[in-house]
Amino acid sequence: MPKIRKQYEKGFTTLDNTPLNDKNLTWKAKGLFAYLWSKPDDWDYRVTEVAKHSKDGVGSTSTGVNELEKAGYLQRKQK
Repeated sequence: MPKIRKQYEKGFTTLDNTPLNDKNLTWKAKGLFAYLWSKPDDWDYRVTEVAKHSKDGVGSTSTGVNELEKAGYLQRKQK
């Protein structure tokens, strides 16, 4: 099995492994969680804005966000 080589320079994120090891989440939701977690605590986001930073469209991003919300890893509050 190939090994993953980790190189830490700057701009890395430390996160809890719980959502990454949750077998009930899709890979899309796990990756989206890691991306959202990498943002500053005071970062306000819109699904349409997040979708611009990936090949996935708004619909796919929205289903990933909904999955994280249903699993309890994300809470949304409208302003």
